[in-house]
Amino acid sequence: MSAQIPPPPPQKDSMLSNPQIIAAAITAITAVVVALITALPNLLPKYVPTETVVVVVVTPTVPSPTSTPTTDSTTEFLIANSTVDPSLTPVSTNAAPANTTVPTSLPIIIAPTTITLVSMQPTTNPSQPPNALLMYDEVSFTLLNQSTGTLSLEGVVFRSGAGEWDAVRWGGSIYNSIPRGKCLRLRDASVGQRQPPQPCVNQIYGLIEASGTALFWRNVEQFDVLRNGAVLATCRVVDTTCAIYAPS
Repeated sequence: MSAQIPPPPPQKDSMLSNPQIIAAAITAITAVVVALITALPNLLPKYVPTETVVVVVVTPTVPSPTSTPTTDSTTEFLIANSTVDPSLTPVSTNAAPANTTVPTSLPIIIAPTTITLVSMQPTTNPSQPPNALLMYDEVSFTLLNQSTGTLSLEGVVFRSGAGEWDAVRWGGSIYNSIPRGKCLRLRDASVGQRQPPQPCVNQIYGLIEASGTALFWRNVEQFDVLRNGAVLATCRVVDTTCAIYAPS
């Protein structure tokens, strides 16, 4: 009896040979890709544009101080204040476009000019050098002849809102013939002796003690020196000295 050969086992189906399995795999892969594409924007970090601020600062050019022409030996100064309107300074909170030019200059608004006149010297005759020096304090008034010869105060009166003093009251032959380097002095009668200014030490040619309106330089800001009614000079009390020219 011959041996019987058993039939071969049934061949298993391959996954790659099954069209249904291949179609299902392609569908699953497609779904995964679509899901990834949809979710990708949420997975990546969001881009937030950076805010750029452009600030333009304009520094105004203030005109240099100038001086007005000198008149009657009085120096005058021009003081100008200028301001820039802050509303003209632009501030942009968005980045400037690539083709946009940021302005580098803006109109400057100048505030109204304030002019202050400051008198630096007493009013006197600018064409002649001083020939008399006035020196004064709370209790005394002194005149020094600093000319090269005899000085006359004929017709000279010192006057202010507090009173006046006529030079003739220093006495005849004194007020109109003051030797070079000598001094005339007027002093408050209530204070007693006082040391004269240094240039007049041992040089007093005439001294009068007075009171009341004769103390014309007291409690005022300035006084005038007149000759025959014309003003020779205007002196400030705060200066304590005043150089004048008294024509002979």
